Amino acid sequence: MAGMRSARAANSRGRLFNHFVWGGYVALAWPGQRVFITGLKYDPDVVRSYVTVGSVFPGWQKELENWNITHILVPAESPLVVALVDAKGWCTLHTDSTATLLMRSTTPAGESSCVNRRL
Repeated sequence: MAGMRSARAANSRGRLFNHFVWGGYVALAWPGQRVFITGLKYDPDVVRSYVTVGSVFPGWQKELENWNITHILVPAESPLVVALVDAKGWCTLHTDSTATLLMRSTTPAGESSCVNRRL
């Protein structure tokens, strides 16, 4: 997956919110990167948060903050991508017809972490 390869090439680090179906692949192809959810992880809090964030239900932004998510790798046409492209505090690191990889663009101190990286 090109989005994941882009993140690895840029040496991106942080907490990743990933599409459920891609969890196992990301875990194998991106050693050292913790995935948010896989088919093997059914913690009720994780599943509830995944549904809230992935569906852009009320409170989705708070869930991202609660889990300290810094990167998001989801299908390109995901409602989450649509919401985050227009949201402040996020930038696009990669997008193609399959996936979009977004990164939190500000640090807790308010400094930008992806200057000139918005696509």
